[in-house]
Amino acid sequence: MLDLKHPPKTWNLIPADIVVFCAGVSKIQECQEFPTETFSINLEGVIYLAEMYRKSGAFVIYLSSEDVFSGRETCYQAHEPTAPLTEYGRQKSIVEDFLLENLLTETAIIRLGKIIDPDYNLFQYCKDQLSQNRAFLRSTIDGSHQWSSMLY
Repeated sequence: MLDLKHPPKTWNLIPADIVVFCAGVSKIQECQEFPTETFSINLEGVIYLAEMYRKSGAFVIYLSSEDVFSGRETCYQAHEPTAPLTEYGRQKSIVEDFLLENLLTETAIIRLGKIIDPDYNLFQYCKDQLSQNRAFLRSTIDGSHQWSSMLY
């Protein structure tokens, strides 16, 4: 297991032609409360590992988030500029920018919406909101609200 919070000078990488990055701190509240700690994992650790795999010849697939956008609009296009309102979205956006600037032809970025399963606590919240005909909103760094879409 790799510790993204404390990347060593060298890791014993598992040889791979394609690497999918899905590790990191994805709890928005945790990123808001502990930006320095989550920055070291979500940016420094991921970028370090991505560079190592790229140097080994692997194609890098980075799982990002719709949170790189403000959420004030719907149906963003891939080429639109990012405008994150959360610390989590800001961290994802910085990694995307790095990958696009440094590994452009050797990387793919996939932006996911909120992914839930029936056992996730958010599922009950969503069910309650839907049963009461309420929208899904989430607070952001500046105190505004962001619309959230769900994949299930």
